[in-house]
Amino acid sequence: MKYKIPFLIFVLTVASQFAESTEMDHRFINPDFGGNPLNGPVLLNSANAQNFFKAPSTASTTSSGAGSSAKSVSQSALNSFKTQLESMVLNKLALEITNQLFPSNGNTSSVQTGTYNFGDYVVTISNATGGLNVNVSDVVAGTSTNITIPTTLPSN
Repeated sequence: MKYKIPFLIFVLTVASQFAESTEMDHRFINPDFGGNPLNGPVLLNSANAQNFFKAPSTASTTSSGAGSSAKSVSQSALNSFKTQLESMVLNKLALEITNQLFPSNGNTSSVQTGTYNFGDYVVTISNATGGLNVNVSDVVAGTSTNITIPTTLPSN
């Protein structure tokens, strides 16, 4: 018992000399947070391996072979052309409405009211109090947008 306390002090003193500590060093792995850019493909492949979501198929499942890919490219080009054409017609209509509301010669002429069909869109133009009401409806999606264009500028 007499040698137990000095022996314990000796063991703690010697053991503390062998125990070393260093600074903690943290390095980011993800390149978005300052990590090594070479880790990007590894992280992307790991994420793709865990991704079990399958996008819905837009091509028909009955067609197959090389003809189906050519058909889908042709169909995609046709849809793109249709979208561009509808956009150009709507832009032309907006330009005409703007020119009639705010003519460069100062002569205010009345806008031709009525209903116009442009592909999937139905545009209804009507007079409203203090302005013009333009309602653009998408027949396919079932949505509509109502725009009121003032014909007079507010006074300050």
